[in-house]
Amino acid sequence: MNSFLLANRYEIEAEIGRGGTGIVYRARDRLLNRTVAVKMLHPHLARNEIFREHLWQEAQAAAALSHPNIISIYDLVKEGEQYFLVMEYFPGEDLRALLRRVSPLPFDRAAYLIYQVCLALAAAHSVGVIHQDIKPRNILVNAADQVKVADFGLAVNLHDASLLEKPEQLIGSLPYLAPERIRCEDVCIQTDIYSAGVVLYELLTGRIPFTGASPKEVMDKHLYSEPVPVNEINPTIPPALDAVVRRALAKDPARRFPSAVSFARALKAFFKAEDEEKTRLLTSSPARKPLQLKMLFRQAAGRRPLVFTGAVLSCLILFLILPYTPVGVTVPRLQGLALQDASRMLDETNLRARAWRKVYSEIMGEGRVAKQWPPAGSRLIRGLPVFLTISMGSRYIPVPDVRGRPVRDAVDELLKAGFRVAGNDRQGVVVTTDPPPNTRYRRGALVELSIKKVAEPERKTLITVRLSQRSDVRLEVQDSAGRRTVYDRRMDAGEYKIPVSTYGHGVVFLYIDQVLVRSIPVS
Repeated sequence: MNSFLLANRYEIEAEIGRGGTGIVYRARDRLLNRTVAVKMLHPHLARNEIFREHLWQEAQAAAALSHPNIISIYDLVKEGEQYFLVMEYFPGEDLRALLRRVSPLPFDRAAYLIYQVCLALAAAHSVGVIHQDIKPRNILVNAADQVKVADFGLAVNLHDASLLEKPEQLIGSLPYLAPERIRCEDVCIQTDIYSAGVVLYELLTGRIPFTGASPKEVMDKHLYSEPVPVNEINPTIPPALDAVVRRALAKDPARRFPSAVSFARALKAFFKAEDEEKTRLLTSSPARKPLQLKMLFRQAAGRRPLVFTGAVLSCLILFLILPYTPVGVTVPRLQGLALQDASRMLDETNLRARAWRKVYSEIMGEGRVAKQWPPAGSRLIRGLPVFLTISMGSRYIPVPDVRGRPVRDAVDELLKAGFRVAGNDRQGVVVTTDPPPNTRYRRGALVELSIKKVAEPERKTLITVRLSQRSDVRLEVQDSAGRRTVYDRRMDAGEYKIPVSTYGHGVVFLYIDQVLVRSIPVS
């Protein structure tokens, strides 16, 4: 293409990218003598106020950020009817182009790339900016595997209420869209975490988690379906990494990682040490100095050890060094495995499993190995134990939705879930709970019930439900206690007898997949 000059300053040299909203060029900034990238809207979109607003929004959002993993914005210029954005030039390709060449990626490389994306998101979230459009085309990578996040055109600022009041506008790219965006609810930092989780899934498997014949089918899967585990598609992926992906893709934002930092921290275990060092150099983050053995010996030499203390230290050193001796067998990687599977794997290598403590884990599911000692790759003498830390699952669990239920049944379900219930009143119908239903709350915490008294006696009615396929089933009751939902869950095909409590005369409404299929009088 022939070069041309914009704003008497930026000399356009070559087209380097093209999308649905605009074209990106490599250009030369004559004033500062540097290479830049220039993003221009397509001519027909440059006249559209909405697209001009989002180009301006991208400039404002990204200009407030300074991070090695985010494309820097230099200038926003209007020339005639055209607007163009001047930004940092980053030689490389986007992840979509990378996936066309290499798919799927090795799990360590995929984890390393999304780790950097998380660092960029953490920087944005720290100033209240949510990207809202994380997808392969908006993630750039160079030959050294350094990542830059671009295109903040859909970004919103959590501190700007005017932006949060318009969740239905330009919601992003459907395959990477979080469930709360599909429901047109407020965005949060977990919205970006979900989208990054979808990209990680695609890097690991070569395909997106949810596809369909229509946009509605894809949206329904985002809302209601669980993706196929990544290690079923690609058996080389460790179960622990599958657990990380599943948490990032949780339907409920409260069940995802609480921050991009915690997501990044979870990914650090899966890429090579040299990659982590490379990331440290790229981001100029301070490194913790390694503990110097010479300093330890120097400190020890200044003290007069007792014979007993010396003996204890000798035994301790021997115990710590023993797993790293060149003799024996290699300790396998056990993190993420169920205890039974970990024990079987150790038996096969002539080692023994010893579950020595249990901890809550926000990454590992209940009953899975959260930590191990000695670490994977160590050498251990045959017959010695490997100490396993077993996950008890998350410390935070959703509060069951017991609205509309008799107080006795509601209390039983809350206690069974692991909560305590305030008060001793066991008569009436639950109106709501504090904390609200489905809120993630600490195990053992106190839940308070708001109760409505009912004069009529309670009666139990069995409602027969027949399903030919997996469906969402909801039962609503209209009686003297009012209109309320008493049952709402997704069920497999089959026949079910569901007990429903009613008070006096009333009607039970049966909904299957949001459609009313039957009204059942109760007297």
